[in-house]
Amino acid sequence: MKRTLPPLNGLRAFEAAARHMSFTDAAEELSVTQAAISHQVRGLEQRLGLKLFVRRNRSLLLSEAGQAYLPSVRAAFDQLNEATEKLLQKDRGGHLTVTTTSRARTSISASGTAAASGPIWWPSAWSARTSCRSARHR
Repeated sequence: MKRTLPPLNGLRAFEAAARHMSFTDAAEELSVTQAAISHQVRGLEQRLGLKLFVRRNRSLLLSEAGQAYLPSVRAAFDQLNEATEKLLQKDRGGHLTVTTTSRARTSISASGTAAASGPIWWPSAWSARTSCRSARHR
């Protein structure tokens, strides 16, 4: 099924401007110019065929359409943020392999349990050539 979503940058500009009630503050947050925010919001309004803001001299108000649209846009961004955080947390799990010599290797799982995958051998003195490395195993 083909999706016909509005441009993401327009949605981001709309959400930030609505949250701050200011194109200037939204621009600062998104690291773009005030003109870019205005352009993105105007493009979104044209795409939707609706005015999302009532623009006045030095003030900005949400229109009825903007008030109706904002909660859904905000919820969608919150859901994307939550899904991304879950994905990144899940991806951080796994194993850490620490190799001290070619003869000793221990894997440590995300829960902190260690399992020796080779003989454990501790030399009486660590050589300068001892190396540590980590790798993710899936």
